[in-house]
Amino acid sequence: MSILIISVFLYFPFLVVVAASSQFHTNLIRIFIFLAFFMAVHSASRGVLLLYEFEILLRKESLILDLLLFTASITRGFLATLSALSVPLIIVER
Repeated sequence: MSILIISVFLYFPFLVVVAASSQFHTNLIRIFIFLAFFMAVHSASRGVLLLYEFEILLRKESLILDLLLFTASITRGFLATLSALSVPLIIVER
């Protein structure tokens, strides 16, 4: 779990470097930044679900916890679909 948190915090400076890069086309940089930002969101939702799987977050008839778990799982599904479509997205941009 700590590796997940550290990797998310080290990921944001990487995004700043990529945004300032002039090696790639502007649209390609925007696509990459968009996908990379959502991968960080994916890591956060994965962290919430891992806390539940390791029984650190216990379900005690809490509407807020149910909503959090539902939102995290829907977010992971959406972002998995987005990552599967990222290669065709880059091909269409080229």
